[in-house]
Amino acid sequence: VRFGADFSSRAPPLEFRCQLPKVESSIAESLAELDQLLCRLRALEVKEGSNHSKVKAALAMQIEEAVAEKQLEFEEQQAMLSKLQKASPLLAPAFSARLGAKLAAAMQSPRTASTASSP
Repeated sequence: VRFGADFSSRAPPLEFRCQLPKVESSIAESLAELDQLLCRLRALEVKEGSNHSKVKAALAMQIEEAVAEKQLEFEEQQAMLSKLQKASPLLAPAFSARLGAKLAAAMQSPRTASTASSP
């Protein structure tokens, strides 16, 4: 899923664009989950000045920095891919969101015997 980072001047292939909303949603959910875990870590009660307290603070700081870095990277890639998609001929105004949803649904549904044998 590093297409936007590896091919920054190309619009992603159609198959990727159909899956992109699902991938973006999964990434956003993972970042939100890390944020929730960070809140739970901060809420842990440990004796001030103990080794546990130092480990908790160091771990919280490391997680916070990692989440902030990845959140920024994710937002930058989203913006870049959005810009590339808008410039792509396959996503011109004629390529509607409705058609994109149909293509995504078709890609996710299992192939039946009748569709697998057709040209």
